[in-house]
Amino acid sequence: MNEVISSVNTLLGEFNSTFSDSAIEMEIKKKISKAYISINKLESTKEKYNEIPHALIPLDDFLMQAAVSKKYHFSPEQDRIIKEYKHAYSKSHSGSLGAVLNAAALFHP
Repeated sequence: MNEVISSVNTLLGEFNSTFSDSAIEMEIKKKISKAYISINKLESTKEKYNEIPHALIPLDDFLMQAAVSKKYHFSPEQDRIIKEYKHAYSKSHSGSLGAVLNAAALFHP
């Protein structure tokens, strides 16, 4: 569990660093920060681990909306990071939330 939490945290930080200061990028950064805080505000490892999908789904929804509305075009590096943070969590929950999390990977136009 700690490995998954650490991996997701690292990837969220890496993802955040790929954005600059345009209005839409600042909104994306806020959503990334909100997901990170949501995961890490909890005390126990189990709570943090269980919070990951609840934190990532709203982030992914926002990213999907930004892409579909053509407000933002994600770079190949950003796409890679998105897939990696979803994979880090979904492989440990194979079959349960993995399908939900990986479905959002299809948003890239």
